[in-house]
Amino acid sequence: LFPYTTLFRSVQKKVYEYMDLKDYVSLRNLLGENLDEEKSSFLVDLLLKSGKLHYMEKLMDKLKGLSSYNDLCYLKELYLLLAKLGLDNVIFDFSIYSYQQYYTGIIFSIYVNGVTKSVVTGGRLDKLLKEFGKDLEDCGFGLDIDSLAKHCLINDLILVKDEKYLGY
Repeated sequence: LFPYTTLFRSVQKKVYEYMDLKDYVSLRNLLGENLDEEKSSFLVDLLLKSGKLHYMEKLMDKLKGLSSYNDLCYLKELYLLLAKLGLDNVIFDFSIYSYQQYYTGIIFSIYVNGVTKSVVTGGRLDKLLKEFGKDLEDCGFGLDIDSLAKHCLINDLILVKDEKYLGY
């Protein structure tokens, strides 16, 4: 959403820093110093809130005519497709970000009920494959197999026939 604003790159980095620290007082002050009241309040509200489709639709009303509007249309379409598959516990959280420069669009985290951290993280990586000679669109993810397997074993979701231990 930074194209919606006139924030310099140095201020954008400070925004990320304050988000990382969950320092919303400093974030509100920084945005208030660099943006008009309407944009500042909008961004702070956006970063503090998360929600389902109705929240997304409220944002879409505010961003009509901006490039971010198209991004929200894409997310709404994705949400509706996931709902058709029975995955209706999707929450949009616009405070999620990554310092990784290779992400070019949406980033995501997937959580499993009973696991205290995400078991899948990923996002759009369109520019990454170009470094390896292929100019292709891409989406990648990482799976925390240890956390997922531990959860499944603790909750008897995996049948273990023979236990074998390896030592090094």
